[in-house]
Amino acid sequence: MAISTGFLIKHIRPIGDGYDTYCSQGLIAYLHNHLDFAMPDIVTIFAQWQKTSLANPHKASDIFVAAAKEVAFARWAELYPTLSSTLMFLNSDQLASLSLAGQTAGANSEFDWNYGNDLPICVTINHDTGAYHIRWGAVGCRVGTDGNGNVNHFVRLL
Repeated sequence: MAISTGFLIKHIRPIGDGYDTYCSQGLIAYLHNHLDFAMPDIVTIFAQWQKTSLANPHKASDIFVAAAKEVAFARWAELYPTLSSTLMFLNSDQLASLSLAGQTAGANSEFDWNYGNDLPICVTINHDTGAYHIRWGAVGCRVGTDGNGNVNHFVRLL
């Protein structure tokens, strides 16, 4: 997948069939070996992600907001504060499309990934207030790639 693991952790969670694509052995290894998560914690996290991925965004948006807040607050505590944190919930086709777009864009590029269909739900959390904004109907995002052509930087939703 031409999406960096760091980008996956900071900006994407699975929805629908995206769970099987997203929750790979590679991600398990990264969480365990690089972020020092214990295996029981990883199992708990994956169960939580699976529950969210099966939820209906329009009927249970609170579940998606809670997931976005958890990511944002952990990110700011562990890494560094940013003005806001955006989490996109993507299915398997959308993950594959974003990955291919990164490969196509090449190394050290910034580009618009326009999936062409509405993304199910995107949630942005404000750092100063903790307030959230649900974005319905985003068609993609502007992102950047690293030296290997892996999507690694989020700029904004489209």
